[in-house]
Amino acid sequence: VKVAIISTGDELTPVGEPLAEGDIYESNSYVLESFFKQCHCDVVNFGIIPDDPEAIEAAFLKADELADVVISSGGVSVGDADYTKAVLDKIGSIAFWKVAIKPGKPFSCGALPNSYFFGLPGNPVSALVTTDKIVLPALQKLQGQPLLEPIQLTAMTTKAIKRGKGRKEYQRANLSVSSSGELLVTATGSQGSGIMTSLAYGDCYIVLGEEEGAIDEGTPVKVELYGAHMQ
Repeated sequence: VKVAIISTGDELTPVGEPLAEGDIYESNSYVLESFFKQCHCDVVNFGIIPDDPEAIEAAFLKADELADVVISSGGVSVGDADYTKAVLDKIGSIAFWKVAIKPGKPFSCGALPNSYFFGLPGNPVSALVTTDKIVLPALQKLQGQPLLEPIQLTAMTTKAIKRGKGRKEYQRANLSVSSSGELLVTATGSQGSGIMTSLAYGDCYIVLGEEEGAIDEGTPVKVELYGAHMQ
């Protein structure tokens, strides 16, 4: 499967260039390209596209000519400069927009004239979690691979977890084993969707159902290792 990656946003700056006030370095394309290559996909990286409807439309149409799957990051929220949804409504179709998971709520899925489309949130943790849990199984389906349910383990929390109900949540965490052989899990600190270290310093997700509230220390929880869908 050939995948095209597009990053949108006027605030994005290529790695290695000086940052202007209010800008951030573009990181999603680097992480996503590595991820998709591990999944045996051919990757075309379109780089950064500004927040301009005509530029986004042109990039989408070009990517649609070259790839089986077009994946963009950013521009799928509800800000004044989030044009991805409007462009998709014009040149393609949207199957659904927004999902009840955290991080990753403003995720979209649809189609362009010749390809499938996935719109990832711009925040890097949200982008990778939705790629891991939603996009990867879809790519495996397109590749003719069997769809495997991720193996879930049960581990005891070493710290209390504060959270609200309403969305399934994938908290980034680390697994360990106690001296008595018990499996333990510890969240990697602050879980903001823009905090890349929460993902980079972990090796698993604590999976919390939408009806689960705050979790006390010492509570058994479900755990999935990173890349649990990979083969």
